[in-house]
Formats: sequence, structure tokens, C-alpha cells
Amino acid sequence: MNKLQKLTTNISNVISFGKEGILNGDIDPREALKLQKLTKEIETLTKNKKVREMLLNELKKYPEGTGVYEGIEWVYKNGSGKYKYEQDGEYAALKEQRDKFDELMKQRADLLKTATKYYEQGRELVVDGEVISPVAFVQYSDSVSIK
Repeated sequence: MNKLQKLTTNISNVISFGKEGILNGDIDPREALKLQKLTKEIETLTKNKKVREMLLNELKKYPEGTGVYEGIEWVYKNGSGKYKYEQDGEYAALKEQRDKFDELMKQRADLLKTATKYYEQGRELVVDGEVISPVAFVQYSDSVSIK
């Protein structure tokens, strides 16, 4: 077993131990932040240009484009491309219209947000004689991010 295999096994054990400890109350739930940070740091390995290039070159050796390495199933995929639609004049004009429309939508959303805040304060927002009605606010679940 090489050093990286030992490390991966240890990390798996730490994760299992950590999860079990947090769920049964033996470990402070904030300790999960350390594992989340570690995950982000591990991701930088395959984002390293040279490492990524070496990995892809190794995986290209398998003509079927799929394989299993120490229990990890992988699939090699060619990079996608995209058409340069902006080279077409009509497309570019439509995109410009959409961008203007998006800006108008943003302005309206800001106006509605302001109207809702006014409503929460017991006031009414009137713009050019139009009463701007409040809109509902939907609260999503909380989350944690690692910096």
C-alpha cells in the first residue's frame, strides 16, 4: 500500500468517525468545518494544471474510455466545445435585446423589493401614480461555506 492509499484510507476513517461522533453528540458539529475545508483543499490537486494533464494522459491509454482504479469507477470524456453564435449579426442583435430586457427585469425586481420593504414598514410605494404591490419572500435553507 503506497502513501496515498494509506492517506485515503485514513481520510475515509476520519470521515466515518467524525460523522458518527457528531451524530451521537461526542464531537462538536463545528468539527465538520475542518473536513469541509479539507475537501476543498483536496480538490485543488486535480485542478493543478500539470497533475490534471498527467491524469488525463494516463486515462487516455484505455481505449474503452472507462475503467476502475482501486474501486473508483471513472469515465474519460472529451472536452465539450461551443459555437460562436455571436458571429451572426441577427443572433448578436437578439442577444443585445435580451441583455436590455434582463436589465429591465433587474430594475423591476429592485422596485418590487423596495415595495415589499415599504409594505413591511406599513407604507405604500407609488411610482408615476402606480401603486407597486409587494411580493412574497421565500426563505431557502441555511448553508455554510468555507473561505
